Amino acid sequence: MPGSSGCRGSVEEISGLDQAMSTGDLHHHINVLLNKEKVLDSRMKLLMSLASGSSSRPQNFRAVTDALQTCWEEQRYNDTEAVEWRICIIQAAGITKGPVKELTKSLVWLGTKATCWFVEIASGDSQGRFSERELPAGCLLKIHTAVTSLISSLLERMLDTYATAELLLPDETLGPLIKNFISSAFAFVKFVYFSFVTSDGESLKKRCQEVLNLTSRLVYTFRRHIVGHPRGRIDMNSIEKLEDIAEKFPEVWLKQGFPLKLVSSSITSLVELGGLSTKGGAGSLGLMNISWKSVAALLLREEGCDFLASEVDVTPILTALLRHAVQALKVPIQTFLSSSESGERDARRLCIPVKFFLQIAERIASLFPYKAIMASSSIALSLSQILASLLLQYGVARRADLQVFSELIVPSTLDISHHLLRARNVEEEKKIELLRYITCDNDDLWNSHSIADLDGGHEQSEVLDELFNDKLNGLGLLKIGRLALFVSILQVSSHFSNRLLSELTLKLDWLLEGILEQGVYVGLTQAKLLPMWTTEGKVTWKHQLVFTWISNSLQTFAGVVAKDDGVWTEFQHFLFENVLHPCAMCRELVLTLWCYIIRQSDPDFAHKHIEMLFSLLEDMVSQKVELTVARRLARALCVLLEEAPETEAAFVYAVVFRHDPFSSESASNLATTLLEEGYSFSLLSEKNRKAYKELLISFCITSGKSLVDRLKEGRVTLSFHCQKQALVCLQLLLRESAFREEEVEDMLLQETLFITQELLRLSTQGVDAPTYFTSGEILSHALQLLTHVKHLPSSPSIDKLLPKLHESCTFISQNTRGKELKHSLPLFLASLGETTMTEDEENPSLRALRGLYHIPLREKHWALVHTGMESFSHFAVRTSYPDLSRFVPEDATVARKTGVGNTTEDAFMSALRSYIETEPAQQSLIPSDEELKLLRNEGALLYKMKDGVGAKDRNDVVEIHTDRVNGVMADIELAFDMTRTSIDSLKRKIPTWLASSSPHELQIIRTRFAELKEEVGALQQLLCSRPKTRQTRLNFV
Repeated sequence: MPGSSGCRGSVEEISGLDQAMSTGDLHHHINVLLNKEKVLDSRMKLLMSLASGSSSRPQNFRAVTDALQTCWEEQRYNDTEAVEWRICIIQAAGITKGPVKELTKSLVWLGTKATCWFVEIASGDSQGRFSERELPAGCLLKIHTAVTSLISSLLERMLDTYATAELLLPDETLGPLIKNFISSAFAFVKFVYFSFVTSDGESLKKRCQEVLNLTSRLVYTFRRHIVGHPRGRIDMNSIEKLEDIAEKFPEVWLKQGFPLKLVSSSITSLVELGGLSTKGGAGSLGLMNISWKSVAALLLREEGCDFLASEVDVTPILTALLRHAVQALKVPIQTFLSSSESGERDARRLCIPVKFFLQIAERIASLFPYKAIMASSSIALSLSQILASLLLQYGVARRADLQVFSELIVPSTLDISHHLLRARNVEEEKKIELLRYITCDNDDLWNSHSIADLDGGHEQSEVLDELFNDKLNGLGLLKIGRLALFVSILQVSSHFSNRLLSELTLKLDWLLEGILEQGVYVGLTQAKLLPMWTTEGKVTWKHQLVFTWISNSLQTFAGVVAKDDGVWTEFQHFLFENVLHPCAMCRELVLTLWCYIIRQSDPDFAHKHIEMLFSLLEDMVSQKVELTVARRLARALCVLLEEAPETEAAFVYAVVFRHDPFSSESASNLATTLLEEGYSFSLLSEKNRKAYKELLISFCITSGKSLVDRLKEGRVTLSFHCQKQALVCLQLLLRESAFREEEVEDMLLQETLFITQELLRLSTQGVDAPTYFTSGEILSHALQLLTHVKHLPSSPSIDKLLPKLHESCTFISQNTRGKELKHSLPLFLASLGETTMTEDEENPSLRALRGLYHIPLREKHWALVHTGMESFSHFAVRTSYPDLSRFVPEDATVARKTGVGNTTEDAFMSALRSYIETEPAQQSLIPSDEELKLLRNEGALLYKMKDGVGAKDRNDVVEIHTDRVNGVMADIELAFDMTRTSIDSLKRKIPTWLASSSPHELQIIRTRFAELKEEVGALQQLLCSRPKTRQTRLNFV
């Protein structure tokens, strides 16, 4: 049969193949394969023999590969036979041997065709196109194995050819074929990894990773050819596409044109693979790692990066990396939200992908800032999301875990924006645009809830999910991240241009306003850690107050802008514009910053600022601006005077206090405002301090005597306001002297007492007195002065004063204009705790005293009630009267009355009486008998409970490690010893401390000691409960 003879002829031809290959008669066998042999099996055997027996001669190797190409192009078989024939061709190409570093166009062409054919046939099979052909079982896997082997062998051959010390490039015809083959290899990996579903998927994915690794290595060998212009860096603003390089730099294009095209297309494919693998989750980590590392290696090689950037658009790459970093951060954040058992090791493991993406993005921003800054909007959004998500972990993560997050994530996050703003080859307008994106208010609160609602039922996981998914309307979460990013920019502003510094200065108002956003300040204050740059230029997260964090950053920025006159002028405008900011915290920030500047500046600069503020204050007072605004400015001036040289305080004294300031209304208002807001004579030189103060006291006394004379004669003119201000100043001066333990001449005190007594006498002359007496204003000044000279009058004079004072105060309290008395009366009453009176119901002084206490305790406003209760608590602790309930009115208007039977019981008054009765015992530092009895009962109960626990089964008893208990007890002992040492030192200071304290300060001291007593008592009980532990008792007496 012809077929049989053909087959026998084929076998004979095959048996002599090896001899023919050695003798060079190869073309005869190739001719047989292509033209004579018809049987598929024989052709396949002949083809495999040709491939495996190809010699090391280049001409033979090229002949075999050309034959393989011809076989692939022929259309001799159909359906299943065609598939088998092509599989054989691919297998033969994969085992074809040839000289080292020898590569033929036919083999590269065949590798590309085979790869595309597999993708086509596999995707067709998945869509049901080959159902009629009935491909044999396992045929696709067989094709995949053959194609993978071919691709791998081709890549290894190319690496051997081009990965040498000397830089070799393919010729003009082979170069495009290599580029197409590499593109098909990327497509093959993409298809197999994400679209080819088999039972042996994991094994196939590992082979794909190997192929991708080889492909990336090959592309990197060509990347070495891109070295840029031989004369160094060029202006890339003139390069928009590859054709511009070919036109403007032909000598560069001649050697670097092919590598540029190949590398740029490969980066595009790798970025696509990286994006798909990132979305693929944990099953695609290997592919993600290789893809993005390859992108980084190709893109971030500094040599020739300018030329490469002309073809590769790094803006979407940077945007993708930042987006992947934000999504990768969601995993560790939510892990620590849902689990309290995660530790530092888990935190480091989970943050690896985030750090991986951010480091690549940071390197891109560093190497291609002029391209990266095109993604300003995405950069501002992503960086703000990352920082906000870290700052919001105040309630769920331990500080050590947050420290890990910040250590791995924050440096690269902040460096991205810093690189772009510091880059010299980026236009200033682009930098300003980035800064505007960071400080934009598109995410301001509209409605809905805010960060402050996190503790009110809105789960943090939901909030963070909205943050990560850009659902920002109504939450204001992004503002926290933007504030943190802006503050970090201030910290590294020393590398910025003057234009950018000027823009930053204009944005300082945005910083102050941003703190006031609903929920933003709450979120920042509850953050456990805040970013801060160290002197070594490294970022660290410290546990610090928001105020300190922002203040330190502003101080750093102030030191930078002071170097340029124009920017410094704008910065000073910021200080003057915000010194009267309506928000107290913002005013304190500005004032703290200003104090820092005054400390660092020379005397002339400080004088200019003090002079300008003082001039502004004079204008405000003279024009009768709202009092609260003038006081804000006066306080700022006084605080700055504490930091300025002594000459500045002397300057203010010479203008305001050297001459009688009570000669005009404007001058008296200015003097009073300064003294009320903190102007202190301690700022003056020690040589003149006492003389200057006594001079001002004498001015006050002169005006006070003038007031007394006018009141006696009934001559009250418009200058009455000045005399009242003099009394206020006199009181402030006496209070400062008492606080600083400075002696005042006895003569001045006696004259002050005279004025006080005369004012009291005139104010208590009855209901027929003039209106300016019955309004309580004069009486209020007199009572406040009497508080500071109460050691001078005798007890009989006080006894005589109280009935008249009670009558006048009762009448004035019924007058709605007696608001001044509502404040001064409790202060006066609090100072009467050491007075001694006859405890007789008929004693008019004692009855008057009780009546006086009824006045503040009947008030309705909560603040006035609080003042009265605070005053009465001072009196109740120090007085000797046992029946203190009589000092409380029966009809207190704050009472909530409830009817019980036939009697009306006042619930508020009952609670108040109970408080009064227990007040001395609560404030005493020595436990009472009742307290000791209660403690003994509690101790007996504890011992009983201990015996009950011992009787339980051992399985019910929780085991406690002895070492842990000993460590805790050692800490308690150390705290106990430190507390005892502190109390010993306090005991030496208490006598002088208490003597100079006001009634309000005394109450604070007593409260703090009571709290200290409770804490030390708890420590002592813990120590006493430990066997063989030394017991110590602190003496609070």
